[in-house]
Amino acid sequence: MNLLYQASPQLSIGLGGSSVSFYKRYPQTTFHQPGSDVTAVVTNSIELMPIMVKAKYNLTSGALHPYVGIGAGINVIRYDKDYGEFVDYDHVIRFAAQPELGMHIPFVSSDKIGLNIGAGYNYMPYKNGEVDGLHNIAFKGGLDIRLE
Repeated sequence: MNLLYQASPQLSIGLGGSSVSFYKRYPQTTFHQPGSDVTAVVTNSIELMPIMVKAKYNLTSGALHPYVGIGAGINVIRYDKDYGEFVDYDHVIRFAAQPELGMHIPFVSSDKIGLNIGAGYNYMPYKNGEVDGLHNIAFKGGLDIRLE
């Protein structure tokens, strides 16, 4: 979700945020520790909540409105690795950035409401055990409403 202020006919600035979750379950495994063994089904979960300051620049003013955008801010990360009843976790805040490309397709000639489609690359550095970077590509689609 983005909340942007139309600073000029081409430039919008504001805030954006989202939520992304990744889950993976592994088969039951036995982990050998000094003095004991633990048998468990391992589940990894990573939840990301980037909150960014964003800028969007409209490239043309025709019937379709292609745009480029950039965002930078923080990424609230919740990394949990469950070994049955045992949990290894890391809950941190890290840097995040997102360049994006998209298109605003107006539904009516007034250009106040339309479809917004686009794609962005989320740069999200993070390292913990076997996780080395949370970078991903995001495809977006939604309703674009211009308030006046």
